[in-house]
This record gives sequence, C-alpha cells and structure tokens, in this order.
Amino acid sequence: MLDYVIHRLTYTEAKERYPDVEFKEGYMPTSVYLGFWEGAYVGYMAGSFENINTINIQYMQLMPEFLGKKVVRIIREIIKKIHKDFKYITMNADNTKNNMIRILLSAGFKIIGTKADEDITVVILLKTANG
Repeated sequence: MLDYVIHRLTYTEAKERYPDVEFKEGYMPTSVYLGFWEGAYVGYMAGSFENINTINIQYMQLMPEFLGKKVVRIIREIIKKIHKDFKYITMNADNTKNNMIRILLSAGFKIIGTKADEDITVVILLKTANG
C-alpha cells in the first residue's frame, strides 16, 4: 500500500515549512495542498476561495519524476483532500495542454465552458464532491 500525505496550509505556512518548494512568483493563494508519496514531495495544488463551498485551483505543480502513470493517482489523492474542505473545485486549463485536460477529466472534472484569456483560450473545469 502506498503512503500518501496531503497537507493543507496557508501560503505563508507553506513558504515557512517548505522553503525549497518553488511557488509561482507573484501569486498568493489562500490554500496550498502539498502532496507527499512515501515521504517524497510530489507537488501541490494552490487556489483561492470563490465562496464558502468552492475553491478555484489556479496553479498546480508536479515534480517531473512523478509524471506519467503516477500523475493521475497523485492528482486524485490531492483532490480527495480538497473535497474534504470544499464541495466544488474549479480550474482553468490552457486548451493547448491536452494531456492535462485529459488527466483532469479522468479525475472526475467536467468541462463547463471556455473563455479567451489574453492570447489563449482556456477550458473551464468543475469537479463536485459527489461527481
């Protein structure tokens, strides 16, 4: 059995406890979910509250050594933890990142729309706790 640990921290707590983790510059999320697999740091999802029931994940980072077959499992474990805190998770994904969109769809996200964001089109995704 694999040992997963997901920590929910504020941005400040995450920066203090894990100074080696590189967070997106100029971005200060309200919640950071850091994942560890058998003691090794695997990545994080960071987002801000939309409302009391919804978090918008605005940035995700996964360590390269965990990309491939393990990535879906890692994302699902982090999403399970997020759903303990929020009923809804929203995300925007660049429509040219088809692999990430496929992974998110396989993890239970649904496409609910698209929008133009500067010079790219983004796909808007939603995951509900029961779906």
